[in-house]
Amino acid sequence: MRVGYIGLGSMGGVLARRLVGAYPLTVWDLNEGAAETFKELGATVAPTAADLARECDIILLCLPRTSDVRKLMFGAGGLAEGLSAGKLVVDQTSGVPGETVVIANELAERGIAMMDAPVSGGVVGAASGTITIMASGTQADHDRALPVLKAISSNVFRCGARVGDGQAMKLVNNLLSAGCRLAALEVVALGRKLGLSLAAITDAINSGPACNRTTKVTLQGIVDGKAAVSNFAMALMLKDISQSIQLGKVCGVPTTLANIVRGLLQIGVSTLGKDVQFDRVMGLIESMAGTRIVDPADAEEGPYPNAQVAGEKELHLIQNAVAACNLLLTYEAASIAVAYGLKLSDVDMLINKSTGWSAASERILPSLSSAKTTSTVKLHAMVDDLMLVSQLAIEQGAPMLIASTVGSLYEIGAHKLGPQASIDSMAKLYESMAGIAFEGA
Repeated sequence: MRVGYIGLGSMGGVLARRLVGAYPLTVWDLNEGAAETFKELGATVAPTAADLARECDIILLCLPRTSDVRKLMFGAGGLAEGLSAGKLVVDQTSGVPGETVVIANELAERGIAMMDAPVSGGVVGAASGTITIMASGTQADHDRALPVLKAISSNVFRCGARVGDGQAMKLVNNLLSAGCRLAALEVVALGRKLGLSLAAITDAINSGPACNRTTKVTLQGIVDGKAAVSNFAMALMLKDISQSIQLGKVCGVPTTLANIVRGLLQIGVSTLGKDVQFDRVMGLIESMAGTRIVDPADAEEGPYPNAQVAGEKELHLIQNAVAACNLLLTYEAASIAVAYGLKLSDVDMLINKSTGWSAASERILPSLSSAKTTSTVKLHAMVDDLMLVSQLAIEQGAPMLIASTVGSLYEIGAHKLGPQASIDSMAKLYESMAGIAFEGA
C-alpha cells in the first residue's frame, strides 16, 4: 500500500514524518523546500497533486482550511484529476464539518471514499507519536485507514460514523481548550493584582475542582521553572473558535462564551500580528489587566497600588471563579456537540484525554447523559462568590470578561431554577437555551 501526504506545514510536516519508513511515502506541497526535505528522508516527491493521487492508495491531507482542501481537490492539476474509484482520502485539516461533507459527497459520486481525522496535542505530541487523532467515517474506511493513522500516533479515537464528526469534535475540544485557558488567565491576572503570588494561585486552583490543562501544565510549568511552548499560531486557534461558533449557529446553539473567547483571540491577532504564537495570549491578558502573571520576582512581589491584603478568602474566590468558568464552558461545548449529533460518550472519551480537559469536564461529561448528580454546591453560593469576584475585578481594574459573563449566566440560572438548586441544574438552562436534551444523548 502506497501512502501520500499533502500539506507539509508546521503540523502536517511533523505528522508526515511519522510515516517515513513505515510505508512507501509520496509527498507534495506548494512549498517545494518542504517537499525536498522529505526527499532527503527517503520519500518520493510528486510533480503535482494529481500525480500523487495516481500513485497512492491512501492520501492524507493537512491544510489550513477546508476552502484550501476544496481548491486542492478540484482546482487545476488537483487531486481529483488523479483519483480513481477505490482510493481513500483522509482529511486531517481542522476544517468545517458541513463543507467537508459536501466534498466527500462529490468524491463518493466518483467511487472515491473520504474520511476526516484531525489532531489535537501540538507539535510535540505529533513528533512523539502521542498526538490525539479524532477519526470519523464509515467502519470500512476507518478500518482501512487505521494502520496508517496508528503509524502517526497510538492515540486514535473514532468519533463517529459520519464524515465531519471528527472535525466537529476537534472544534468542541478547541473551544474548551482555548476557553478554559483564557478564563483561567483572566482570573489569575486578578489574583496577581490582589498581590497573590503565581505559586499560591496555581496551588489553590490545582488543589480543587478548578484545575484545567492550562493550570496543570502551563501555569504549573511556569511555577516549576519548566514552561513549555506549544508552537501553535494564535490565528489558527482564532480560526478554530470562529468555526466552532459557526457550527453552533448551524445547530441553533447560543455561543455566549465562545464569542468572548473569539473576541479576545481576535484582539490578540489584530494587535500582536497574524504569525504570533498562541502562547502569547498570556501577554495579551497581562496587557489588558495591567499586571504581570509571570514575574521573575514573583514570590517577593508586593501588592499592586489598589490591592487588598489578599489571603485564603481571595484564593477561594479565585478557585471558584475558574471552576465556574470551566463548568459553563463544558456545558456550552457539550450543547454544540449534542445538537450536531455527536454522542456524549464519545465527547467524554475524547475531551478528557485531550487539550480540552478540565476537572469540570472530567466530572460532568461521564454523567451528563444519565443526569446523575455530580455536585451539591448550591447556585446561590456560586452566585455570591462570583459577585464578590466581579466586585474585586472592578476595584482592581481587571477586565475578566469571561468570568463576569459566567457570573451573569449563573444569576440567570438562579432566577430560573431557584437559588437552592445545585450547580448541576445549570445543565437544564443550557438544554433550554439550545433546544436539546443531554439525557440519553
